[in-house]
Amino acid sequence: MKILAVDYDGVISDSALKSLFISHNAYCKYFGSEVKRNFGGELFTFENWKEIQEQYKKEINDYYHSSCTTL
Repeated sequence: MKILAVDYDGVISDSALKSLFISHNAYCKYFGSEVKRNFGGELFTFENWKEIQEQYKKEINDYYHSSCTTL
């Protein structure tokens, strides 16, 4: 039996980066190409996620720390 467990509320693990991944893609898909200015306009994928994290380390750190301090 295969199980996919997703923890979006952060109880099991820190969910800040998962929230960024999902919300960025949803924002870009909802508003379209005219708003794709963040992170070079790229959608996050499992294939490019590590590269995005390295390329935009400062922006992701800023997001991560601001989301953790608002909790």
